[in-house]
Amino acid sequence: ALRGLPNRAPLPPKAPSATSQHGVNPQCFDPLPWETYFDKRDFARVERTDCSGSFCYYVKETRPEDAANAAHNDMPASPGGISAPPVQSPPLVFLLHGGGFSGLSWAAMSASLVGKVVCRCVSFDIRGHGDSVLDEKSPEDDGRHNDMDFSLDALTNDAASVLNCLLESSDFSAHPPSGVVLIGHSMGGAIATHLAYSGLCPLPVCALVVIDVVEGSAMEALSSMRGYLASRPSRFPSLQAAIQWCYRSGTVHNLDSARVSFPGHLKLVDPTQPYYTWRIDLSSTESHWSGWFHGMSRKFLEVPAAKMLLLAGVDRLDRELTVGQMQGKFQMQLLHRSGHAVHEDHPEHVAEVLASFLVRHKLARALADFHPAPPGC
Repeated sequence: ALRGLPNRAPLPPKAPSATSQHGVNPQCFDPLPWETYFDKRDFARVERTDCSGSFCYYVKETRPEDAANAAHNDMPASPGGISAPPVQSPPLVFLLHGGGFSGLSWAAMSASLVGKVVCRCVSFDIRGHGDSVLDEKSPEDDGRHNDMDFSLDALTNDAASVLNCLLESSDFSAHPPSGVVLIGHSMGGAIATHLAYSGLCPLPVCALVVIDVVEGSAMEALSSMRGYLASRPSRFPSLQAAIQWCYRSGTVHNLDSARVSFPGHLKLVDPTQPYYTWRIDLSSTESHWSGWFHGMSRKFLEVPAAKMLLLAGVDRLDRELTVGQMQGKFQMQLLHRSGHAVHEDHPEHVAEVLASFLVRHKLARALADFHPAPPGC
């Protein structure tokens, strides 16, 4: 995934041997199944002239008995904030992961969030990631179906198509959400912002949350990405070895998060001689990197919804965001001692920040034992 902010901890050093245990019980590196955190896994079938395929998605929602006992919260919007009317049905929290990650990146945070406010979380695997698969090209293909198109427009259209499929499914049509909260990490933050800004979202956008990506510093960090990708191991002999590398290299600081999410970064190459390699070759998407982030600050500020920027550290905001923050156009929240995958490193803390944000803007009802925290860095 593209690192949003420069001048933090340096890119991970050369990884230690993936097979050495350093005295740690190897059982703690066993992968965790998606069912540990999510309620459901399914596929959204997308059919467009430029894309057809099956997109894997995961669902986690507040238990009905907890939702029935949820307290109504009359907390006013923060000074300078945008207060939206209460959502009549639980909001759809639509989660977009960063480059190289997968929908499983949101597992631990989603499980925590639905235990604090009444909501439904959906995360999906962006094209080329996780278990999402685009159809093979047919001999009659006219060239419009490009499975290597990682442009911002293509990725945004995919997100909108998945949302449309969800709304047409039986699970959602019975109790359709009246709005959506878009939350994106890194590359996913750029997609969420463009989806909210472009008008392509099939639901009213109640809120937009961007995690650990700022246009100016993201553009500056692109030059170091090629070296970082080349420094990673090219293969792993087992999922346990891969999870160990993920944790020991600092890619993800929370071991439980790494155990559930990191297998989604990988694919099994040959069952007869098992070893794992990266699910997507991120270097092959390099031509699209600058397009993901160009103009992101302006679009973020112009989205007419409650907004929050959640960062692992702030070295500098660009001029547009600095002025926007001074004018109270968005909330900024810092989570220190986090890596780039903020929501994986500290899922409980991020869930608390998000839940408080949703309650403050009257977008979700707090569960009886959750007490929203005031905004602050």
